[in-house]
Amino acid sequence: MYKKGEEVVHPLYGAGTILDFTEDGEYMVELDKGNISMCIPFENADMIGLRKVCSSIQIDALFLKLKNTDFDINTNWSQRYKENMQKIKSGDLFLVAEVVRDLLKIDNDRGLSTGEKKMLNNAKKIFVSEVICAKRIEENEAEKLINSLIDEKSH
Repeated sequence: MYKKGEEVVHPLYGAGTILDFTEDGEYMVELDKGNISMCIPFENADMIGLRKVCSSIQIDALFLKLKNTDFDINTNWSQRYKENMQKIKSGDLFLVAEVVRDLLKIDNDRGLSTGEKKMLNNAKKIFVSEVICAKRIEENEAEKLINSLIDEKSH
């Protein structure tokens, strides 16, 4: 069970905070810098994929792993889109980060379709929100860290 004020991550909306609990046994969660509020029943939290925010050390390890992992990008657009959507929905930050890294690389190399641009924006928003919470940094600093994933790989 999460505590009031605890930072959590929703797999589709990113990091947020447990604001309170309802009488019906739900977490009141604020996500997307206060733009989204939702109630999540206690018993559904695990099934939905609600989890604690990673630690700063875990984020550092994730960046190191991503920088040292080769790009393995599927060239078939529809297959890649399906695979990336599954990675995002998994709620696994490493998989979401892989999607961001790979789509940023494709965008830099040859550009993205409209659908993949939207996917990149959504995945990046999830990734950035967790990096901000875990490392206690501003959004622009988190963006720079994330962009460094491909800057260093592409040289």
